[in-house]
Amino acid sequence: LDENLISVAMEGSYLDLQDAIDAAQPGDVLQICPGDYYGAVVIDTDLTLDGYGSAASVLYGNLDSATVFVDGANVTISNLLITDGLAFQALGTPFDGGGGITVLGADTFVLAYTVVQENEGAIAGGIHVQADHVEIEYSSIYSNECWIETGGIDIEGASTVELFESSISANIGTEVGGLKIGPDPAVVEASSANGIAGNESEYGVGGMELSAGTTWTGGVVYDNVGLVAGGGLVGYWQTSGFT
Repeated sequence: LDENLISVAMEGSYLDLQDAIDAAQPGDVLQICPGDYYGAVVIDTDLTLDGYGSAASVLYGNLDSATVFVDGANVTISNLLITDGLAFQALGTPFDGGGGITVLGADTFVLAYTVVQENEGAIAGGIHVQADHVEIEYSSIYSNECWIETGGIDIEGASTVELFESSISANIGTEVGGLKIGPDPAVVEASSANGIAGNESEYGVGGMELSAGTTWTGGVVYDNVGLVAGGGLVGYWQTSGFT
């Protein structure tokens, strides 16, 4: 394999990830060879970013914005390590939302076989996503930090969320440590091996906060610390269904 190259639809090759994104057509797959790549990148076309595993294909932020900013596109991100993002300003720009990944206005967002680690953000340390359907599978959201809301993942506007064989762990947030879903109700399905563990909140709940009417099936929540609302789960405005 050629290191530090990105191919677009198995054709042209690029050294710069943003150049490859700009050259892609809707539905294209960008194959990201092993190597170190640098954001921030902005995606406004339906695409798949596919690396060669989180130990091989690494996307670094520039400590000045979200590492990956998705604006109104349906995107799948797989087989990458995403780290060193810093998002800190108003929503609607690459500078706020999630430090690792920010997704605004999508129908579907999929994260697979990816590690989102050691990012910081205003809305979420790891991932902030506004999408109708969210899938997170075989991925790790680890050791991210947020100074306003959620340490790990903040999901808005989703009607369905699937969490499969993934972990949300060791994140630190102000209101929520691990995962926040709201303010709209969602149907959440989590596999038995999906874990929300070891997260911490300074002023809220350590594990997760769910919107009113949300139903949750599967998964495990343990060893989270919330200094005000407790370590595990809090319902958003009223008790959420949890099985």
